[in-house]
Amino acid sequence: MDRPKTVKSYQDRHRLNVLDCSLLSRQFNLECSLLPRVPLTEAQSLEAECIDALRTKSMLKAESKCRHLFTDGVCFSLKVAEPLAVLVFWELIISRRKGVDVSSRRIKQQKKAAKVTKAVALMEMKELEAEFRAARKAYRVAKKGHRESRIAFVNTFPAKDQDRIKQNETARKMGQMAKLITGKLESKKVTSVLYQGRTYNTKQGINQVLLPINEAKV
Repeated sequence: MDRPKTVKSYQDRHRLNVLDCSLLSRQFNLECSLLPRVPLTEAQSLEAECIDALRTKSMLKAESKCRHLFTDGVCFSLKVAEPLAVLVFWELIISRRKGVDVSSRRIKQQKKAAKVTKAVALMEMKELEAEFRAARKAYRVAKKGHRESRIAFVNTFPAKDQDRIKQNETARKMGQMAKLITGKLESKKVTSVLYQGRTYNTKQGINQVLLPINEAKV
């Protein structure tokens, strides 16, 4: 929970849960019904316990949705990028139908990237949602083998470019792990990490330090 994006996601999810359960209005009504120096009635005690339980449940639910180690992400490859482009396209179309401000230029660009040829303007919302679910399913299938797809994609480049790409990716991953360990990072690409007086210059060594840190955060 030390990342601003994760904190915002947690707060947004918790806020929606609170609004769905009307916890704020229930808390306000309970406080208005209290009298100074008068013990809580049985009904008031049950209501207070229910509000507290629902708030705790909401916080745990939001925290479980935002619990990530951030040790890696989905690797880029054409096999993964193509279904992702289709998924983003249908998401934009549905958002625009619901009233979200999405420009026509953005729609055209994403439609070209997704290579969609269907007449979207004539489709109903149910059809759009069906296309979105199908695109999401296809992306999840492609994402499962994203590392193997990335290796196959990199192997399509010349040998000298393959070495350069692999070195840059290794340095970037080590930099991401170093940021999780030290909490700060001057460069996105590093080759060694200094932690508690010891220098770690291999991915295995950094992983050994990173694992207990992530466990402590969770």
